[in-house]
Amino acid sequence: MAANARGSLYVIPEIAQPKAVDSATAVADTAVQIVYAGIPAQPIPGSPLGNPARSIAIRALDWSYSDTPTAGGVLVTSAGITIFALGIAAAGHGSVEVGFQGFPGQDLTVTLAAGGSGVIGCLNTLGSWAA
Repeated sequence: MAANARGSLYVIPEIAQPKAVDSATAVADTAVQIVYAGIPAQPIPGSPLGNPARSIAIRALDWSYSDTPTAGGVLVTSAGITIFALGIAAAGHGSVEVGFQGFPGQDLTVTLAAGGSGVIGCLNTLGSWAA
């Protein structure tokens, strides 16, 4: 419980526990995406303040290409704004263990670019939660 501006008590919704892994694999020469839907503002019963919009956060990214990509890369966006972009020029596995957080109420989209002819991409997000 917490007090609002008038001192009344209300229940704060429990924050979701982080998910372990979300994973997606594309067919050859196709981009792969993982999209987390934004969480809009919601009323809290008994509170004049309501619950503000929440954002989605992820702890880390992990990817792989089956062969050398022609224009490989990973992109994290929210509300149409690039949060993180990284070019990938080599086959195999890569990762970034830095947290990313979207804008409140907005989707968070992670995209692994198409690798080129015959190249298969795999994308994982680690530890996603509502912040």
